[in-house]
Amino acid sequence: LVLKQSIKVQFDYDFTLVAIVASLKQYRLTSYLNKALELQFLRTDDIQNQYNDDHEDARYARYCADDEENELTFDVISNKHENGPLIKEKKEVDFFLLVYGPKSKIKLVDLIGKINSIQNVQLAFEVDASQLKSKQNLILE
Repeated sequence: LVLKQSIKVQFDYDFTLVAIVASLKQYRLTSYLNKALELQFLRTDDIQNQYNDDHEDARYARYCADDEENELTFDVISNKHENGPLIKEKKEVDFFLLVYGPKSKIKLVDLIGKINSIQNVQLAFEVDASQLKSKQNLILE
């Protein structure tokens, strides 16, 4: 008798997710974010879309910054690629800001307000990652 056991992988979505709609190149957006949030975003390895067979070769630009004083880490990821968006159900979003760290240290209203005050940012808003069908694309290594 052989018992087959189904293994379901559970990802940890332990981050706050902010969607950004902006008519800017990513390096310009991160430059404005550096000033508005008093951070220092730096370009890092791109994100490869590994969960969508149709666009598995698509790569999405990524910038990272640390706020050591508040124990927070920030990632800005492009949602756009010629082969399609990273998060399909949020096609209208140009970038995602992922904030990792103690939820008590994230002042979300202030953060979104500062992002919305940036020229050429049309809208920034919180997204519940657990409600996204393609949320696994936001798991970064």
